[in-house]
Amino acid sequence: MENAGSSSNYQPFKRLQSLGKATKRPIRSLPHSPRKGQAVVSGLVKRLGVDLEKEMQASLSTNKWKHWS
Repeated sequence: MENAGSSSNYQPFKRLQSLGKATKRPIRSLPHSPRKGQAVVSGLVKRLGVDLEKEMQASLSTNKWKHWS
């Protein structure tokens, strides 16, 4: 079995629809206030230790979902 960190094109979801469904559920649960929702997402990012700038640069440079466009 391949380690998630060993591949540069690792995708946790095989289908774009699965990713959309997985992201839609928590978004529906966010507070309706834009500032409160942003605070919740920001807190999650910090808690998970995600480097957003690094992730965005990697995402923009590789465009993993290009073949679905």
